[in-house]
Amino acid sequence: MSVQVSLKKQFIFCTILLFLIIIIPEQISKIVIPEMETKSCIDVIIKSEVYTDLSKDKITSLCKDYQSLKTLNTNDGSFAMIFPNQNFEHIKINSIGIRGDDISPKENQLRIIMIGGSTTFGSRSISDQTTIPLQLSKLFQSKFDDHVEVINAGIGGASSFNEIEFLEQKLLTLNPDVIIVYDGWNDLVNPVVENSIKNVWKINAQIFLKDVESYFYLPRAIEKISHKISSMIYLEIYGIQNLRYAQDSEEVFAKKAKLWSERWSFECDKLSLENVDVHIFLQPILGAGNKSYSEYESYLINDKSLQRVSQHYDLLRKELPKLSEKCNSINDISDVFDNVNVPIYFDLGHTSDLGNKIIAEKIFDKIYHDIEIQILNKNK
Repeated sequence: MSVQVSLKKQFIFCTILLFLIIIIPEQISKIVIPEMETKSCIDVIIKSEVYTDLSKDKITSLCKDYQSLKTLNTNDGSFAMIFPNQNFEHIKINSIGIRGDDISPKENQLRIIMIGGSTTFGSRSISDQTTIPLQLSKLFQSKFDDHVEVINAGIGGASSFNEIEFLEQKLLTLNPDVIIVYDGWNDLVNPVVENSIKNVWKINAQIFLKDVESYFYLPRAIEKISHKISSMIYLEIYGIQNLRYAQDSEEVFAKKAKLWSERWSFECDKLSLENVDVHIFLQPILGAGNKSYSEYESYLINDKSLQRVSQHYDLLRKELPKLSEKCNSINDISDVFDNVNVPIYFDLGHTSDLGNKIIAEKIFDKIYHDIEIQILNKNK
């Protein structure tokens, strides 16, 4: 009898302990974490003054959508994806995990796929239509009606390694005629990835855990607390909040730039055999051009973490001539905002819808004649 009572007490004790250690923190996290994430996003948008015409409710709705978006980026930089079939007020992810509606079977139109990271995807764009690829699509359709379509295949956090893998495994099945590459930022900040051999089991496990994580908030709370603590330590030791920037030596930055050009040089050569044109664009980032900064942009550019990236942008520029031998065009548009005097940037590289429009217009001007020739050849 005493043994039964003892076991019963142990069970009750363990249940209470579990409740205190997991269930209560989980419930607190469920309330606090979404609020923190949304508030942080709202603060950035308001301080940046890029969407002064949006109401607080609209900004809140926008931020909640982006916070709810389910994506996966492995810590080693070897894998990046957007979970398919997500639908929000401001964002739609189709059945193959890219932004926008499902892709219709290709008919006689010229199909352009634009790839890159979250700047291509359109992080904090008000709608799918205000991203760079869709603004570019409007420009081409104004000249060529429905003979041209531009597909947004940007994935947040993706580097050239991830982009080429996605291109080879999925995007080429869409039969593109043209690939637009919009790169720069992620290839300098992401970890060096050289080995293309992946641990598929490990990636599938991370996809599963990410799926499960979307229903639980405690792991996100733990991650945020550990990130905050590590940021404070790095700031104290290095004067930089992100260890990735603190650790990267000149040699590592140079290696990243070299890998970027080697990957695209090889891929351009390969795609030319399949009659797919490739146009490379070196994206604008804060500090890489001579833009007149807003108050918030001036505040951002003083961050040492951001400075380390912009100061090494020339390493990518120096690689451009190598790419010109294999790719159809090489375009450095890092100075696209030099004559723009209004707020554009949320952070180092993400831009407002106005910024997206200016970038789309520049890309349009750069490749218009090539696209026109391709359309004429298609219609012969």
